[in-house]
Amino acid sequence: MQACPLKRPVRRTIIEHVVALSWLAAEGDKVADTVKNAHAEWVTLTKKTSKTPGGPLLIWIISMR
Repeated sequence: MQACPLKRPVRRTIIEHVVALSWLAAEGDKVADTVKNAHAEWVTLTKKTSKTPGGPLLIWIISMR
């Protein structure tokens, strides 16, 4: 019997969601502030780099390292 190639990504996604939901349950309003700040940063970066080759996503990924 061959293993399903989607098992690992699905398992990883489930673990990531459990961690995120646990964080949300433990921290409450602090999470909302973090999400708002990240969104505001994304919007600012998108406005600055919308005409950049590779687009804002590539630059955001590089800046996160």
